[in-house]
Amino acid sequence: MGPYAGLDTYRMLLNSVNADRDQDHYPLIVASIPHEIADRSEYVLGITDENPGFAIQRQILKLYDLGCRVIGVACNTAHSKIIWEVIENGINKYDDLVLINMIEETFKIISNDSEQPNVLLLATLGTYHANTFQEYAMNFNVNLVCPSIDNQHMLHNVIYEKKSGIKSMGTMNSMNTKKVNNLVRAELEKNRGITGIILGCTELSMVSASVNMQGRMLYKTNSILANSLLEKFNLIKNQVH
Repeated sequence: MGPYAGLDTYRMLLNSVNADRDQDHYPLIVASIPHEIADRSEYVLGITDENPGFAIQRQILKLYDLGCRVIGVACNTAHSKIIWEVIENGINKYDDLVLINMIEETFKIISNDSEQPNVLLLATLGTYHANTFQEYAMNFNVNLVCPSIDNQHMLHNVIYEKKSGIKSMGTMNSMNTKKVNNLVRAELEKNRGITGIILGCTELSMVSASVNMQGRMLYKTNSILANSLLEKFNLIKNQVH
């Protein structure tokens, strides 16, 4: 949903195609209209009373009018129940529109990777506060571990800090890289049974190469979204033909 995160997801879509020329790529439309969509974490945390789900719903319908039939939202906090339900309620009458649920797709993969999945969630305060991942974790029998409250706040600042945060810079500076790696190391020492780490914020997925996963499985939600979009597009394309 953030402009840099949207760009990163678009790049993943392009890189997923074995293309020799422009015409080999999938038809794609990327909508980046951030000034119309309130911050998802601010809404969940009660800082603003404007539910961004309505604006996201409007953008989805604009994409539908342009011919898009498989759509994804590259923001984990937007999948929080109080936002996601607004989006779904506004589009459920469009039978030929497929809206990919990025978090559900992530847990499908996690549940298939391990008999007893035990994963650490790195996300924004909004995502933690709304329990965005918890319901899916229960449905897929995945044990979800969240960092300490102090570490949650620190991680949120790494993402949101003005001038030095990932949303501002589009990358992660050396100081924030050290903070995140120290967080991961500390949480893994406390929870030695952790089998994987979810980068539950699309901005974190952008900088995954800077994070030392200590040999655990890595789940990048925007990468999973990109793959799911292409899989669903191909399925519909094959059904039509």
